Amino acid sequence: MKVRVRRSGEKNGIDLFQVPAVENQWTVMDVLDYIALNLDPSLGYYRHSVCNQGVCGRCGVKVNGRPVLACTSKVQGEDILLEPLNNRVIRDLIVEP
Repeated sequence: MKVRVRRSGEKNGIDLFQVPAVENQWTVMDVLDYIALNLDPSLGYYRHSVCNQGVCGRCGVKVNGRPVLACTSKVQGEDILLEPLNNRVIRDLIVEP
């Protein structure tokens, strides 16, 4: 799966990653974890291991322009674009609550 991530700060722009995600099995959070652990550890995203159940809402991102919770939303399609929500961006996909 091709994953494009809108970045801010030093890496301002869009980065492209190839991720071995399985459609309708991997969550957006699984994709972000794979990128951070295997491809680019500098990726900024909100990872809240205590929740990971779609309760706290801190992992909100836009997938192909649609707001979702990364921890509960399954990836679909061959290409996805991950962007921060419309809040004030702190870094990459991390925004102020």
